[in-house]
Amino acid sequence: MVLQGNPLEELPRAFKAWNIKRLAFETDTEPWTIKQEAEIRKIAEASGVEVVTCVGHTLADHKALLRETGGKPMTTFSTFCRVLEEHLQRHPLVLAEDVSSVPPLSAEASKE
Repeated sequence: MVLQGNPLEELPRAFKAWNIKRLAFETDTEPWTIKQEAEIRKIAEASGVEVVTCVGHTLADHKALLRETGGKPMTTFSTFCRVLEEHLQRHPLVLAEDVSSVPPLSAEASKE
């Protein structure tokens, strides 16, 4: 679902109007999105909404890579590649199965 507007204003309305119990989104690495995600998480928790997040548009969680270097930033591409390769050997990427069909909409969703 896509809502237009400021998520800090629109999400509380959606939570209440649609009786939402769970919010799922992909985490990001940009400083402004990290701040916004923390604010969204607070709003969701205050509304009794469970928050589920995942890393999706990067090969690995950047925080996990930093943990593997003891919090020391990687300053060369070769170091990054080595750390990433070691991380992926210990935590291989899991590919999703091919989606052959999408379940039909519920009767309520079909009316909208």
